[in-house]
Amino acid sequence: MDSLHIHLVLAFRKILRPLLRLSMRIGLRYDEFTEIVKGAYIETAVRDGLGTDVPQTRGRITLATGLPRREVDRFLDDNSLLQPAQSLNSVVTLVLHMWSTEPTYLGPYGLPLEIRFDNNSKRSIVDLVRRASSVTDPREVVDALLKSGAVLLNEDDTYRVVDRSFMVAKMMSASGLELFGNTLSQLAATFEHNLRDTGTRLLQRSVVADQGLPVDLMPEFQDFLNKRVQLMLVEVDDWIGRRVGVEHTADRPRVPTGVSVFHYIEPTESQFPPLPLVEGDTSSPSQNNSLS
Repeated sequence: MDSLHIHLVLAFRKILRPLLRLSMRIGLRYDEFTEIVKGAYIETAVRDGLGTDVPQTRGRITLATGLPRREVDRFLDDNSLLQPAQSLNSVVTLVLHMWSTEPTYLGPYGLPLEIRFDNNSKRSIVDLVRRASSVTDPREVVDALLKSGAVLLNEDDTYRVVDRSFMVAKMMSASGLELFGNTLSQLAATFEHNLRDTGTRLLQRSVVADQGLPVDLMPEFQDFLNKRVQLMLVEVDDWIGRRVGVEHTADRPRVPTGVSVFHYIEPTESQFPPLPLVEGDTSSPSQNNSLS
């Protein structure tokens, strides 16, 4: 096993620990997890290719992934197994972005106008949602915006934007887990792109408190981050709104892109502490496997 292989295995172990903590917390078993991994291997081979110009075949996918041919056939023949999920969060975020940046929805001072759910005019929640997605229920979008606190309902039944950020109200929810998956996949895709050494690196920067911060400074640090990062993200959102609008979708190619910012806190223990003694059967493997 070469050095790159070894370090990739170690990196995967670090990545998997928080994922597996979450899996065990919600009751996702090992057999269910391995089913996910099988599907991901096959989906990656099919969607991203195998790195050559040779036409893909099920036999080549079998060789590249190391999975049995029957597993490759099972996933490719059952469309439901690799069906992409509908994203509510992306629609909600786009609606909030359009509402906060498009001239049609802005008042004299550049503030988002107060609008109704559907008043049979161009400016409405329903109009925004229909432009963002043809299949998403506008009621689901407005409910998500209200729960997040980004939008409030006025006494006259109009809605107003009070926060440019869409924050999932409850993280252990369908929306929270969707955000979890999107953020981790985007971060991993950024690193994967940069590791390919294509010559054009995507932005990936970190600021680290090398010796850690005193515990009593954490609330002040979090407040500082929330305020400063929010200002930066609003500036980025305004830049996107000024430079390209949704009206250009039909005649200009689009690249799904954006910026994510997160504040991390590492565990206090070392990355690979000695495994504690686990209570239970302490008999040797040979004793466990012997027949009585």
